[in-house]
Amino acid sequence: MSGPKGRVTVATQPLREAGPWMALRYGGDGPNFLLEEIACAGCATLISVREVRRDDRVA
Repeated sequence: MSGPKGRVTVATQPLREAGPWMALRYGGDGPNFLLEEIACAGCATLISVREVRRDDRVA
């Protein structure tokens, strides 16, 4: 994957990584959503954080 200034990395995490109040019913790991983080591969600057459906992840 690439961004406006070069390569980026995409990491997915359980929702609990966004904070202690996320997906409490499921212990922080909801069955339908993940937290997606997009960062610069060179300097690790966080570019984007969003909640995505588990089946809509960017590959």
